[in-house]
Amino acid sequence: MNKKQFVTLGLVLATATGTTYAQKAKIKEANNAYDKATLALIADNKAEAEAQLNKAKAAADEAVANAETSGNASAWMAKAVTYISMSQLPAFQDQKAYKAGFDAFEKAVSLDAKIENKTDGIDAVVKNAGIFSFNDGISEFNKSNYDAAIAAFDVTKKAFGYKNGAYIKDNKAVYDTVLAQANMYSAYSSYYQKKYDEAVPKLEAAMANPVTTGTVDLYRVAAMSYGEQKNNAKQMATIEAAKKKFPGNKDIAADELNYYVAQGQQDLLVKKFEEAVAQDPSNPQYISNLGILYLNMATGKDGNTPANAEDMFKKAEAQMKKAIELESNNPIYQYQLGNMFVQKSDYIANQMNKLGSTKADNAKYDGLFNLRNSYLKESLTPFAAVERILEPKQKSNSISSDEKGYLLEALQAMGKIHAALNDPAKSAEYKAKLKSYE
Repeated sequence: MNKKQFVTLGLVLATATGTTYAQKAKIKEANNAYDKATLALIADNKAEAEAQLNKAKAAADEAVANAETSGNASAWMAKAVTYISMSQLPAFQDQKAYKAGFDAFEKAVSLDAKIENKTDGIDAVVKNAGIFSFNDGISEFNKSNYDAAIAAFDVTKKAFGYKNGAYIKDNKAVYDTVLAQANMYSAYSSYYQKKYDEAVPKLEAAMANPVTTGTVDLYRVAAMSYGEQKNNAKQMATIEAAKKKFPGNKDIAADELNYYVAQGQQDLLVKKFEEAVAQDPSNPQYISNLGILYLNMATGKDGNTPANAEDMFKKAEAQMKKAIELESNNPIYQYQLGNMFVQKSDYIANQMNKLGSTKADNAKYDGLFNLRNSYLKESLTPFAAVERILEPKQKSNSISSDEKGYLLEALQAMGKIHAALNDPAKSAEYKAKLKSYE
C-alpha cells in the first residue's frame, strides 16, 4: 500500500491565561511562559517559542511533582497545554510530547471535571493533540515503526473521539477523516506485526466507516488477516464483497486466485484462472499459472493419467507459449515450457511401456519412440533459453538463489535429455557445467 502523506491543518493556539492558573507560583510561571511562547509562535519566532516552552515545561513538571500541587487540576492542565504545544516545534518532536500532554489533560479532567470550562482554548488543546499525534503516527508508519505508530494513533483516536468529538464539531468532516485514517493505519500496523487478532476489529471498523470504506487495500488486508486466522468463510466473504465494490480490480482478482490455490480447489481454480485470463489476456502470470494447472490435470494424481491427458497437454503448451510471447526473457516461463515437454515425453514413454511384443505393438512402439524423442528435442529450446538468460548472472555473481535453482535444474535436464537422445558428448558438457556451478 502507498505511504501516507501528512495531514496539514491550520493549527489553533490555545490560550492559557486567566485566574484559573493563578493558584500557585509554579503554575503561574508555567502559564506565563506558555503565553509568551504562544505569542512567539504567532510571530513565527521559533527560537523564542522554544525557550519559553522549555521554561513552561520546567515549571509545569515541578508543579505536578510537588506534593502541594500534584493534585491540582490546573497544574496538570498547565502541563497539558505546554506539552501539546511543544509538539509543533522540530526541537521537541522526538520527545512525542503530545502523548504526555494528552495524558496530563486526562489527569486534569479526572481531578476536576469543570477544568475544561475554566480553560480558554481547550478545543485547540484537544485538536492539536490529535493533529500532532496523527502526523507522528504516519511518520512512524512510513518508517515501519509499527508499535510507535499504533501508540501515536491511539492518542489521535482519544483526542478526536473525546466526548464523542465535542471539540471537533467546527470542522467535523476534516477531523472525522483524520480519525478514520488513524484507525485504518493503526489496523495496517497491527497487520504488519502479524497481530491478526488485534488487526481484524480495526479493519472491520475501517471497512464500515464511510470515510475509509472505499479503500481497496482495507479489504485485501482484511481478507489476508482472516486467512491467517484460518477463517476461510470470512476470507472468501471479504473477497466477494471487494469484487462487488471494486469491479475489475486486478489485485482483488489475484487475491481470489491465491485463495483457491491455498485451498487446493483445482476445478474452481482452473475456472477462476480461465476467467482471469479472459479479463486480462495480456497478463503473463495468469496465463502461465493456467498452463501449469492444465499440466497438473494432464499428469493426474497418484500416477493415474486422465482420459483427456492429451487435450490438457495441448492446452498447457498453448498457454505456456503465450506467456513466453508476452515475456520471453522470463526464465521461469521458459523452464515451465521445457518441463512440460519432458512430462509429455514421459506420458508417451508410459504408453510405450504398456505395449506388448506383437508386430503391431512393435510398429506402434517405433512411432511412439520417435514422438517421445521429438518432445525431448522440443524441450531443449526453452531449457537453453533459461541458460541464455541466467548464465550471465551466474558468471557475474548477480544471480538470486531462486534464479540459480532454475539454472541448475535446466542444466541438469539438458544433460539427461542429451543422454536420452544418444548424444553423450553434449550430455557430458552439461554435466560438467552443472558441477562447476553447484
